[in-house]
Amino acid sequence: MAKNIYFKPYLLLEKFPQVRPLDVLPVALDFMEVDQVILEDKKYRIVSLLCGKQVVNLPCGQHHFVLHVRGNSMNQATPEPIDNGDYVILREQNTAESGDIVAVEIVGVDDRATLKRFKIESGKIFLVPESADLEFKKPMYLNHIFTKLDVDIYIRGVAVAVLKPV
Repeated sequence: MAKNIYFKPYLLLEKFPQVRPLDVLPVALDFMEVDQVILEDKKYRIVSLLCGKQVVNLPCGQHHFVLHVRGNSMNQATPEPIDNGDYVILREQNTAESGDIVAVEIVGVDDRATLKRFKIESGKIFLVPESADLEFKKPMYLNHIFTKLDVDIYIRGVAVAVLKPV
């Protein structure tokens, strides 16, 4: 089980006069650190999904979003299992590296995102579940191998952290 990590989402900014042009960003003085959040009146600890990273940074210039997990297809994910009911913080982007955990939209299959390990082998794209559930022991959509992004599959984000109940 991973230990608590620190989450650095908010910059503490220098004071600046109101006459400063709006397109000039203030200088960051420090970061706020949090290791827990409250969602729907429940406490969650923040655990990094990026191998070797203890701190989850959410830079101001990047967009992030949170998905509520429904299902068990990633309950054996590494470095931290993603269980039914957890929340996942994702960096909004439309590309991924092989091995990333991604939220993807699959045209004609579902109107919601699915969370899976993204793998590229011999030019083919696989969405791989990591689950103890026998239903997920083979790569999902085995009969539908993707050969190109932006045709039938759209990456909506890469997972950076999971929120686990305290």
